[in-house]
Amino acid sequence: MSVRGWLPRSRARRANPVCWALAAALILLGACSNGAGPDGRSGQTGPALSFDSVTVGQGFACGLVDDGSVACWGDNYAGQTDAPDGEFTEVVAGANHACALSTDGSAVCWGSDGARQASPPDEEFVTLSTSGWTTCGVTTDGAVTCWGSSYYDSGAPPTTGAVAVDAGIDHACALAEDATFACWGGGVSTDDPFIDPGRRFGAIALGESFTCALDESGEVGCWDHYQQRPLSVPEGAFDQLSIGHDLACVLDDDQTVSCWVPDSQQDIAETVTLGTGVVSISVSSPTVCGVRPSGDIVCWGDDPAAILEVPGGEFTDVSTAAARACAVAASGEIVCWGNQFPRLGGIPEGRFASVSVGLWHSCALRTEATIACWGLTWHANDAAAPRVDVGELWVPDGEFTAVAMGVHHACGIRPAGTVECWSFEDPDADPYVDAPEGSFQAISSTLNNSCGIRDDGSLECWDIYGLGDEYPEPILDVPAGQFSQVAAGFMGSCALQTSGAASCWGSFSGETTEVEDQTFSDISVASGFACGVQADKHLACWPIEDRGTDGLVGTDQLVLQVGGTKIGILSPPETMPGELLKVSAASTHLCVLTTEGTIDCWGAVTPAPNGVAYEPFPQSFTEQRMSSAFGF
Repeated sequence: MSVRGWLPRSRARRANPVCWALAAALILLGACSNGAGPDGRSGQTGPALSFDSVTVGQGFACGLVDDGSVACWGDNYAGQTDAPDGEFTEVVAGANHACALSTDGSAVCWGSDGARQASPPDEEFVTLSTSGWTTCGVTTDGAVTCWGSSYYDSGAPPTTGAVAVDAGIDHACALAEDATFACWGGGVSTDDPFIDPGRRFGAIALGESFTCALDESGEVGCWDHYQQRPLSVPEGAFDQLSIGHDLACVLDDDQTVSCWVPDSQQDIAETVTLGTGVVSISVSSPTVCGVRPSGDIVCWGDDPAAILEVPGGEFTDVSTAAARACAVAASGEIVCWGNQFPRLGGIPEGRFASVSVGLWHSCALRTEATIACWGLTWHANDAAAPRVDVGELWVPDGEFTAVAMGVHHACGIRPAGTVECWSFEDPDADPYVDAPEGSFQAISSTLNNSCGIRDDGSLECWDIYGLGDEYPEPILDVPAGQFSQVAAGFMGSCALQTSGAASCWGSFSGETTEVEDQTFSDISVASGFACGVQADKHLACWPIEDRGTDGLVGTDQLVLQVGGTKIGILSPPETMPGELLKVSAASTHLCVLTTEGTIDCWGAVTPAPNGVAYEPFPQSFTEQRMSSAFGF
């Protein structure tokens, strides 16, 4: 069945994620496992839901249930999965907020509202659309109204005649009754040959750097709206179109979902089939979701709640980053869970003493004092090898006493106390990167920096690429004193003094703050906040810089802040698992190791309800996305 006339809003879905420093890395993560239950441990509970539609945001998704209610799941650091009660006809998801259209035509929004994107005007709408900080709606008289913050710095939305709207990061487009469309804002280009004045369209979808449209015959056209050049598209006629940050998907009349990465180097896209038996789709990197005729939802990509599926057993160490965690079992084996990119695998065998997890790679120290690292590998120049894979990585030979994982690099301490750091970025280049001379007793790594404690107890942080002198960063300006542990972070770092007191310094202000009247035995940092195991084996967390919280807070009221704006609360389980030995913090969750060897993880994550299932992306599609991202 080909498209005739304009499509309902559900036919053209678009998502534009907030572009933070690590967003480009996170969107490439592509494996998943089943969601956890409401208690944050394992399994889905409650009755199975039947859905009419699904919409995917950045790290979360919402579905319109067949009774008119809305159910959301995934990351909930901004309350974006706390859907309100009511009866609705449509739901749309943005970066970290969502909006639904009530049966009376009013818009109801929830989640992040720092730019007022979740504060709709008192108007009657027929359809809605969202982007990172913006929401738009078509009113009953055909006018387009937008609210929130955007980069729509030129032009104006239509005041009449609109039947659908798609909001982007820097521009928006509206589809008119006559099946033409008009765009306004920055980065708008209508020079592509596909946008013929005589062509009529059924849908238009805006990505962050490209736009796609579906004409009345079902033909797809995509173009780069910055460099104003056409992009690859599949041949054929399609019923639905949806695009995300770096990928586009179509649904044909056989209910087959096909996706590709739009590319300017070729005309005909190499699509990969994700699945069949789907009647509607929604895309937001790195997730594609579809509704089956039965009302079930199938999603390909990351399940944000997979981190909550903590394995049972006894453990001696735990480390977490992004949406994954690894632990050392009492037997010495490495056990990992969460979203492992691009699929589970590559974990080395043997007996280990400690583990350090990074964004794309992980390292562990064997009991015989050698290091093993594993994670993402790519082989741009090896035709006989998969271009993207997971496996063991090169590490320096010899013995070490400690290892710390950054984003693209790792550092280790030799038995003599010297530090060596190496990079995983280019397998054909010299792997060694900058490290200071001298003797160290402890080490920690983050994005492009590492920090260590010298034998005399003093702190030192350094830029692994040797740019610290030319481009000084506040993270390198460490406090004076005697220290026993250091935790380096992207948005701030902390260290424990030999007395157990905690000193922290921000990556932006460079100011050092002390946690007063508290002593700790372990410490960990994440995106702008830190958590420590107190002397009484309980947990406390605090902001590293002044982000709107007042000093030390208990885990029953851990407020996460970004740029001075409250973005959510990370609530612990009702009862802590016992006396704590170690804590490992990530941006949206925490994992703790108890003195009895058990592990518990919790966070601002809502498990998917029954009726929602996750599947991994095909390996061929992961390779296509990575090849595009890294220019293979």
